[in-house]
Order: sequence, then C-alpha cells, then structure tokens
Amino acid sequence: MPYIHTGDYRLEDKLMGILHEGDYETIVYVYQAKDEWPVRPFLFKRHPFPELLGYIRDEYGSGEYAIIIRRGTTMIFSGITGIEAPIGYKPPRR
Repeated sequence: MPYIHTGDYRLEDKLMGILHEGDYETIVYVYQAKDEWPVRPFLFKRHPFPELLGYIRDEYGSGEYAIIIRRGTTMIFSGITGIEAPIGYKPPRR
C-alpha cells in the first residue's frame, strides 16, 4: 500500500478531492497500519469529510494509519499516512 505523503502530491490531492466531494455512496475505512498493511479490524468507517486526518489524530493519536475508500463495491483509494500528535498532546483514555 503506498504512502500518501511522500513528496508526490498526486495521492494526497486525490485523497483530499475525495474527502471534499461529500458523496454519500462513498465510505472511508481507517485501520492502524503495521509493516505497510492495514491491521484488522478497522478503527472506524464513515462517509468522507475534509477533517479526516485531524479527526484521526485527535481520536487515535499519532501513528501510521491505512485509509481505504470504497464507492459501492469498488475501491477508489488506498494509502498509508503517518500522523504526528501535536506537542503536549495526550490521547484520551479508552
């Protein structure tokens, strides 16, 4: 699975475009990633929204996450992103 933020902005632009579309037939699945693969089960799934990366950071903290996006039964995007927590951030207790 490719990394989203590698200096090649095509994947990042594609992700941001999908997140801003607001298509309710599209579902985003977010997994923790290990060794460049998603770790099942998924952390959450929902319709795309522009603040996805901030939401992941705020709810799950820093780490690597796999993002898979499907429209119906077709996978339209997959990639891994690394997210760093802000300085002084303490994740919520679960």
